[in-house]
Amino acid sequence: MIGDEVYGADPSLRGDLEQRGIGYVLAVGCDRRAAVNDGRTLIRVDEHTDPIPRRE
Repeated sequence: MIGDEVYGADPSLRGDLEQRGIGYVLAVGCDRRAAVNDGRTLIRVDEHTDPIPRRE
C-alpha cells in the first residue's frame, strides 16, 4: 500500500497495516517525530534522513 502525508499521519492505519502484515510506504511531514531505539527516543524524521536532491 502507498499513501500520501494524510495517511502517513494516521498511527492507527500504520498499526493496522503492520498487524495484518501488509507492506506499506506512507509519506510523512518533515516535522513528524519517529520512534527509534526500540521506541525509547523520538526524533524528527528530517533529522534522520538525507534530503532528496533538487533537480535543476
